[in-house]
Amino acid sequence: MTFEELYRQSLSVVSSLISQSAKSSPVDMNPIKSQLKAVLASIPEQGEDLLVLTHHGTSENYLISHCLNSAILAILMGVEMRLSGEDLEKLGIAALMHDAGMMKLFEKVNRPVKLTPEDFEEVKNHPIYSTQLFESTDMDPEISRAILEHHERENGSGYPRGLGEGEIHKLASIIAVADVYQALVHPRPHRQQLVPFQAIKEMMRLRQLFNPQALKVLLEVVSVFPLGTIVELDSGSLGKVVKINKKSLMSPQIELFFSRIPPLFEKRIVDLFNSPLNIQRCLTEEEMRDYIKKANKTQEPDNRGHYRVRKRWLFFH
Repeated sequence: MTFEELYRQSLSVVSSLISQSAKSSPVDMNPIKSQLKAVLASIPEQGEDLLVLTHHGTSENYLISHCLNSAILAILMGVEMRLSGEDLEKLGIAALMHDAGMMKLFEKVNRPVKLTPEDFEEVKNHPIYSTQLFESTDMDPEISRAILEHHERENGSGYPRGLGEGEIHKLASIIAVADVYQALVHPRPHRQQLVPFQAIKEMMRLRQLFNPQALKVLLEVVSVFPLGTIVELDSGSLGKVVKINKKSLMSPQIELFFSRIPPLFEKRIVDLFNSPLNIQRCLTEEEMRDYIKKANKTQEPDNRGHYRVRKRWLFFH
């Protein structure tokens, strides 16, 4: 099974789970456990590919894709933290179901406006709603606790119980980081998405909220420049991150797809660890399209075949 097929199959299983919970129907945990085993088995060979797919959920299926995306990221973090197979399974199940209780509040959270203070107070109950949905399934207490505590924060500002440092279950602290990161990199009705680099930067700004080890592992798994991030190099070329260098997070491998000098759209791989080039900034897809459009209008070859770019001369070789 390809990683795309595995991802689509997993979405279908999560969708069925969310539908059952929304109808207050008895929840059959066997499909979830079976699908989780397939995801865990795929991690060694397809983990990075699945991670890239987690950045492509849409606002139409946000809740379903968010649960799956958070679970994939949480599992990758758990693998990096060398959790036992038993703990990885508990982590995966909790992450897949952590926001199921949001179905009770779907109309409120899916409106194109910010929540009112009253609505937000109700939203704070969704971890409780999520655990209540699975009370009849003989769920492992650690899974229930991980679901219940995934919005708790290290400085005590979280919910629903206001727990603080040393009081939050380790699996919940992993899900908390994965949940926030995945929320930031996807659009919501009331805000635009952040590019992965911006999301990482925002989480570092708010690092007092998160378990330090979990946040560190997020950086190791996702990297400073996550897979698929569109970047501009200091040469003016554009590319996307295709491989993370864990020994030097600032120097990933980049697949160049646009240059300000001919051939404009020739693809090639550049390993920044062994290159004098550096990443200048990250771009959204819209910024990338505007950049290419403007660059195409400003190409000015002289009689020697050189191109004037940003008031300096670049030579193609």
